[in-house]
Amino acid sequence: MITMLFVWIGIFIASLFGLVKGSEWVMRGAERIGIHFGLSRFTIGVLIVGVGTSLPEFASGIASLLHGTSEIATANVIGSNIFNILVIIGVSAIIGKKLVVTKDLMDSELPIFIVATLIFLGVAYDGKIIFIESLLLFAAYLVYLLHTLRDKDEESPVVAEIKSDIKSLKPKLTSGVLVAFFLGLAGLLAGAKYLVDAVLSISGSFGVAPEILTLLAVAAGTSIPELMMSLRALKEGKSDIAIGNVFGSNAFNLLMVLGLPGLFSTLSLSPISYTIGLPTLAAATFIFLIFGISKKVYSWEGYMLLLLFVFFALQVLGLV
Repeated sequence: MITMLFVWIGIFIASLFGLVKGSEWVMRGAERIGIHFGLSRFTIGVLIVGVGTSLPEFASGIASLLHGTSEIATANVIGSNIFNILVIIGVSAIIGKKLVVTKDLMDSELPIFIVATLIFLGVAYDGKIIFIESLLLFAAYLVYLLHTLRDKDEESPVVAEIKSDIKSLKPKLTSGVLVAFFLGLAGLLAGAKYLVDAVLSISGSFGVAPEILTLLAVAAGTSIPELMMSLRALKEGKSDIAIGNVFGSNAFNLLMVLGLPGLFSTLSLSPISYTIGLPTLAAATFIFLIFGISKKVYSWEGYMLLLLFVFFALQVLGLV
C-alpha cells in the first residue's frame, strides 16, 4: 500500500507537469496557428489572456466532471483563485517592493474581476451551480470577451504585452509547430485525467476528502503558469502585467472554467469548499479591492497576504 501511495504521488507530480507544460505548448501553437490564418495580434492576445494560463484548471475541471466528481472542479477553481490573490500577488509585492495598480487596470481589469467574483458567489451560495446559473456565468464571459474584442481603445496591459510577444513570431506554420501543439494537447488531456485519478487515490489512502488536496496542492500546481507570467513581468519591471494577469485568470476561472462544464452537469461544492473556500475567496477579493482603490500594494501587504494563505491552508487541513 505504501508503494502504491508513492506511485500515485509520482503520477500526481507528473500529471501536474503534463498539465502545465502541455498548456504552454498548446498556447504557443495556437499563437502561430492564429497568425497563419490571419487573426490579428490583438484578437490572439485577448484570447490568450482569457484561456492561456487557465488551461490547466479548465482541463482538470472537465476531467473531474467526466469522473463524476464535480466537487474537485469547483474546489480547484476556488483554490486557484485564492492562491492567485494571496500567494501570487503577495509574492509579487514582496519581490517588487511595491505594485502599482494603474488606471488601465482600474478601468478594464479590476471591474471584470470583481463582477465575476460577485456573480460566482451569488450562484454558489446554495452549494451547487445548476444549468441556468452556469449559463449566466458563460454568458457573462462571452459579453466580456465581445466587449474586449470590439473596444480596442481599452486594451489591457496584459493584452499589449502578449501582442508584443506575438509580433516576433513568424507567420509560417511548420510541421514542428503542429507536432508540438498536438503533443501539448495530449499532455494536457493525459495530465488532467491522471491528476484526478491521483487526487482520488492519494486522498483515499489518507482517508481525507479529495477536495482538501485539490484546494491546496492541485490549486497551487495549476496556478504555476500565472505565477511564472507574473514573475517574468516583475523581472521586466511591469508590475501592472503581474497584477492584470491575476485579474484575467481569476475572471476566466470563475466564468468559463465553471460556466462551460456546468452547462452539461450540475456542479457541486464540497462542504469544505463551501464553508472555508467561499468565505476566503470573498475576503481575499475584498482585500484586493481595497488595494486596488488605494492603487498600491506594498511589500508588508504582500507578507500579510501570504499569512492569510497560511491561515487558509491550516483551516483546510483542520489544524485551526
